[in-house]
Amino acid sequence: MKILVIQTSRFGDLLQTTPMLHALRRRYPDASITVLSRYNVLEIYKDNPDIDYIELFNIEEYTNRLLNNPGDTYRSYTELRDAVNRLKSMKFDLLVNTTHDRFSTFLSYLIGSSEIKGMYLSPNKRLKIHIDGFWFRYLRCTSEFRQIAPFNLSDIYKNAIGGDQDTRKLFFNLEPKNELEAQNILIESPDTKICYIG
Repeated sequence: MKILVIQTSRFGDLLQTTPMLHALRRRYPDASITVLSRYNVLEIYKDNPDIDYIELFNIEEYTNRLLNNPGDTYRSYTELRDAVNRLKSMKFDLLVNTTHDRFSTFLSYLIGSSEIKGMYLSPNKRLKIHIDGFWFRYLRCTSEFRQIAPFNLSDIYKNAIGGDQDTRKLFFNLEPKNELEAQNILIESPDTKICYIG
């Protein structure tokens, strides 16, 4: 089985997908799991044992060129086309789109899969947006009241792919030098708002 997880959001959202990735690994131990993410967040996923492959897409550069440099439109198009064709050729059995924006929704449609979870475009002529599953629909509705929502993002992601009560921890491999640097910042600046998990 081949699984693609699209997560192109910010650092915290990516980190909160790690329990879901572990739940996917536990559910499909022999699966090949690929994550499509942004260039600037490779550190979150690079040492995660639940991920087999990481595909990086420089979304910021791509959109900046597309919006601000009309002369680079063809280059932007060919980069997107090549990335989509490479991913499409992998023939994923399951695509999980955890980023609910228009770009990732469009990517889900272009890459395709026999099963898609999360937000995607239906393949009819109108390209209507669909959100598969209760938990992904719940996630889409919580943006307005996230501070009072009874579930955190990592639990929503995990439940969206079938849940796994034994999977609870976030995974982030912090190199010893960075861990020491974080500890020193906390010691030197006790008022600094840093959440250190270790």
